[in-house]
Amino acid sequence: FMVVEVGYPDPEVEKGLLAKVAPSMPNEVRNCMVRLVNEARKLFMAGELEVAFCTRSLTRWACLAVFMSKVAQPGQDPVADAMDRAIGNRAEPDSRQALHELWQRIKTEDL
Repeated sequence: FMVVEVGYPDPEVEKGLLAKVAPSMPNEVRNCMVRLVNEARKLFMAGELEVAFCTRSLTRWACLAVFMSKVAQPGQDPVADAMDRAIGNRAEPDSRQALHELWQRIKTEDL
């Protein structure tokens, strides 16, 4: 067998994928998610984060966010909670906190 390095899809491709798997999610939220994923990937490649979002974990995050938005209590952030369940709970506490801070920054800037 052999190992082949393959890059990540273009952000526009991932936005289109999220539109298909989570059509009820607002476009702005999907765009923020793709932005976070790409920034987290840069941190992973630089060795600053020990978890990386693959396209599968991005789509899992989106599907969980849609579900969790239906059952969220007032004051909860269903997208952040879904991120933990999709990938954050595998991360070390510092990295999980960094992902949450990144989400808060992106959400504040773009929503």
